[in-house]
Amino acid sequence: MNIKTSAIFLGHGGGPLPLLKDASHRSMIETLSKTGRIWKSFHDPKVKSIIFVSAHYVSSSELSSNGLYSNGSGNSGTILVQCEARPKLLFDYYGFPPESYEYEMANPGSVELAERIVSLINNDVSDKEGNDINPIKSLIHAKLDKRHRGFDHGVFVPMLAINAPQNIPIVTVSLANDHDTSAHIALGQALAPLRNDGVLIIGSGLGFHNLGAFFGGGGVSAEEVKKRAQEFDDGLEILLRETSEKKTSMVEKWRSTLPWSQFCHPTAEHLMPLFVVLGTVLGTGSGYDTEVCLEYMERISFDMMGIPTSHYIFD
Repeated sequence: MNIKTSAIFLGHGGGPLPLLKDASHRSMIETLSKTGRIWKSFHDPKVKSIIFVSAHYVSSSELSSNGLYSNGSGNSGTILVQCEARPKLLFDYYGFPPESYEYEMANPGSVELAERIVSLINNDVSDKEGNDINPIKSLIHAKLDKRHRGFDHGVFVPMLAINAPQNIPIVTVSLANDHDTSAHIALGQALAPLRNDGVLIIGSGLGFHNLGAFFGGGGVSAEEVKKRAQEFDDGLEILLRETSEKKTSMVEKWRSTLPWSQFCHPTAEHLMPLFVVLGTVLGTGSGYDTEVCLEYMERISFDMMGIPTSHYIFD
């Protein structure tokens, strides 16, 4: 019997369009139905709480706009962890129908889980000589975010679209200031032990995020956009299946190795949650090779606004 919860990279769609049942998101909505593994993972009785790593919660913008660091230094690799008992919803999108600003969600936060996350990331691990040997600390460090920020649409849209239980506590964890892949794998490695304690870990982003291409800009035909997106998506799956605990350098070089990476992700924040999810697998201590991936990783493909992309679920 598998006692671990799932770890899922979930495409959250464009703003509230999945909740509005927009025709351009029909394929994506179908992947979240009751018959699918994603819905079942959210409704798994093992799940006692949920961590969301959202592409719309990035510590660099939060730190600079809210002055969480007054000295203006030491921000590189900072991870913010939401520490709020009763978060409201943050409607961080614009230009949609009035009803898309009236959604409600009752899920509480969890101060206890937030504090544990910070402890796992900042954990002091020393050798016999007293030297700090926690490799994660060289890449990231964590800080509680005690503001009343609320759940952004990278959290509440999938929760409502899946009709997930609203009594389960949720804690959101930010991306680091930079979009360094190794830092986000390290974040996932720090979170990995929580999968044994009933914590479902969700990386909420998109496998394709070129806004100009979504809306027909950039001088690239719709067919060429689909071709590039498909080649990137196929290459990404191969890269994930070939990754192991001792070969993270392969996935860390995704920018230079995957076809059309710059076109599919002009900025990297919507793909970084995938690497956090991957880190929760690599953080088990046992590694994982191609055979294990083929058994436990599932690619769930869909199209969004006519462009192919995928979710990934690890069990």
